[in-house]
Amino acid sequence: MDEFAKIEAHTNQKKFVKEQIHIVYLGLGFEEAWHPWSRDGYEFTAVKLLEHFVKVCLPLVKTRKIPEHPPMEHPRLPELPVLGTLASDIADFYTDQAKNDNELRLKALRERKNEILMGVWDGAEYMNEVNWPGKSLKKGYKLEMCFSYPEEDRESRVVWCCGVVQRVKKMCDKEIKVLVKWEEEFLDVGENEVGEEILKRCMWNPETPRKGAWRQDMQEFLKKTK
Repeated sequence: MDEFAKIEAHTNQKKFVKEQIHIVYLGLGFEEAWHPWSRDGYEFTAVKLLEHFVKVCLPLVKTRKIPEHPPMEHPRLPELPVLGTLASDIADFYTDQAKNDNELRLKALRERKNEILMGVWDGAEYMNEVNWPGKSLKKGYKLEMCFSYPEEDRESRVVWCCGVVQRVKKMCDKEIKVLVKWEEEFLDVGENEVGEEILKRCMWNPETPRKGAWRQDMQEFLKKTK
């Protein structure tokens, strides 16, 4: 509730609560956690969704056993009374189904690895605050910023580059102008290690990384959690 109260815009509040509901409903597979975003033309408010999360989702997390793997539901053959053991074809069907589950998990892990390499996803998005840092951003603040680099086999790709704020030059409600010292591995030959950047409020930690996006650097924390 405290974190929810800190979120400034109603849109961001809804995004925050929806993510929490999705974690319980999709991530843990607890079907009772489902709640529609709208009904009969009425769009549920962030407060209404938060009420559902507190009264329904949280009790499920506290009372249910947390699954070891994300749920993967496949249609099963109808349960009918049988004499003796299952036919070999049916047994083979369930064996193949379990095999497909493992293949899907491996495919998902490969796709996630590719997304990390491409800078599309790395987990840091969900570890950052919903609101931009604003006045709390000072010298020494570690950040990541998205830059676009041309590729031979495609138009371009975005890469998260890490740096440390050396000085805050100007600050207003919509953007912050800073001097950033970038880590050596992200510099081209002959490029200055310190550069002036504009950190726009509208580009703070977006769902889809794009040129100009930025967020707090959480790499050290991610290494500790692995």
